[in-house]
Amino acid sequence: MNKTNSLSKSGIGILGIPLDWNSSYLRGPAEAPDKIRQSLLSSASNLWTENGIDLGNGSAWTDAGNLNFDRRVTAFAEIETAAAEILNQSHVLFHSAAIIL
Repeated sequence: MNKTNSLSKSGIGILGIPLDWNSSYLRGPAEAPDKIRQSLLSSASNLWTENGIDLGNGSAWTDAGNLNFDRRVTAFAEIETAAAEILNQSHVLFHSAAIIL
């Protein structure tokens, strides 16, 4: 899980949290992180901000990948640890997840 050690020094850290086993209704939100990345990086996406920053050049954000949960009982602790690692590297954290911290 320790992917965050290799993050470059950019402003935004993206962390995928594919978790939906605690849903009381339907499964599927665990697929969201990969679907969000797919949409973000599609040719139809506009990665320019309103103030002229090109998020498509690769230096504005870093993707820490998806967390892989070994055990349900430790999932939330793993999320907290990974988020803290990203924030400790001076990143703003954007999480694509089925849950919101």
